[in-house]
Amino acid sequence: MANMEQARSRGTADPQTAKFDPAGIAGRAAAWPFEQMDRIRRLQGLLLDRAGLGPAQTPFRILHKQPGLRVRAYGTSAQDGLAALLIPAPIKRAYI
Repeated sequence: MANMEQARSRGTADPQTAKFDPAGIAGRAAAWPFEQMDRIRRLQGLLLDRAGLGPAQTPFRILHKQPGLRVRAYGTSAQDGLAALLIPAPIKRAYI
């Protein structure tokens, strides 16, 4: 009875009828190494950026601009020729 009162006071389910979810625990445990690898990868990228080895943006000029759209021509303005239309994915950055 004391366990039920403690469970109610914490706002949790009745401990006698609460279900154990081993798949949830196993899923979190399986994801942990990947989360750690991702943190290390991000830290390495940050360190490389601070060392001056991050991405360098290619010079560009804007050919057309309207709300939500910008058409860039990469290279120097002295270069004449056809422009290629590159459409970046929404989660990517618009640099080459």
